[in-house]
Amino acid sequence: MHKQTIRVVYPTRDGRIVLRTEENWDTNVEPVGQNDCVSKFAIKTEQPYFYFKPVLLRDYK
Repeated sequence: MHKQTIRVVYPTRDGRIVLRTEENWDTNVEPVGQNDCVSKFAIKTEQPYFYFKPVLLRDYK
């Protein structure tokens, strides 16, 4: 099993960054750490590489 660390750098004033992976494109993976503009994700996978996409979820009021 491989453990991948992914860092997404994006300013998030009115939302949050989550990750979606090829394992299930409809499931949000929450960050394990967040600091200002950097969201850090830890993903366990059987493959040495995988497809993913960061998603900005906005907080609408």
